[in-house]
Amino acid sequence: MDPRFALTQALDTHRADILAFSQDLIRIASENPPGNHYCECADRIRAELERLGLAYQVVEVPGFLERPRYNLLSFHGNGQRTLYFHGHYDVVPAQSREQFTPRVEKGRLYGRGAADMKAAVASMIYAAFLIKKCRIPLQGRVGLCIVADEETGGKGGSGYLDEIGLLGKDGFAMVTPEPTGGVIWNANRGAITLRITVKGKFAHVGLQHEGINAFEQMLEVARALMTDPEMLLLDEPTAGATFEETRKLMSYIEDLRKDHGLTFLIVEHKMEVIMNLCDRIFVMNNGRKLTEGTPREVQRNPQVIEAYLGA
Repeated sequence: MDPRFALTQALDTHRADILAFSQDLIRIASENPPGNHYCECADRIRAELERLGLAYQVVEVPGFLERPRYNLLSFHGNGQRTLYFHGHYDVVPAQSREQFTPRVEKGRLYGRGAADMKAAVASMIYAAFLIKKCRIPLQGRVGLCIVADEETGGKGGSGYLDEIGLLGKDGFAMVTPEPTGGVIWNANRGAITLRITVKGKFAHVGLQHEGINAFEQMLEVARALMTDPEMLLLDEPTAGATFEETRKLMSYIEDLRKDHGLTFLIVEHKMEVIMNLCDRIFVMNNGRKLTEGTPREVQRNPQVIEAYLGA
């Protein structure tokens, strides 16, 4: 039998099971912050994995005594080469308890986490189960990675799994079934891998104007790198960064200069950054150029001392 046809038939058979499982997850108020009802949610996922005959591993994160964090890993198939399905079971806080009562209207499932992303967690578990049930031949294995704490940065979820070497282990691709209006978005590793940290500022969705969107800043970095540039403009790259983070960024910029011959034009208010990175400095004050020169010349300029460095 054609594998696609077999999977379609099996999916039709288990459609009601997927819906019921999704509804059970939605009823659990796993709000984050602060991390409520994680144990109950993880137990429900474990029960479904056991019912479907999928072996699993529970990874509890140390340091969360009041509200433990649980992550689940499950694999089907042989070999190390792994295609991962990655999802999370925490949801942002609800405005009312009614949001944890699932309902179906005109063929659509509604409720807190229905889209982001409890129904997706149910779907990816059943995807692995149906592949196993239909005995679809694999060149490797399918992995399920179900985590906590996605809504607050992943410290008790993906971040910890990465720290202990379990996040994406032996993976060649990952599917995250977040809703995209039915569009599949592709993200790929290129010939060169760069590790870049872009800092943002947390803010509630209703007060987003008070925050800094790190994703938007990362897009600017990505656009610049895609053009194979000779020069990069960085506008306050260390804004909001700690002392240690600032030092790491400075080291990274120096490496790019040496290894790739990039020129940087940096707008920055931290004197330590400017004095240690720049060969030539242009000093602005009240919208006008105050002076220019080498770091040593700028440090000794009386106007600069008065305006920025202090008498």
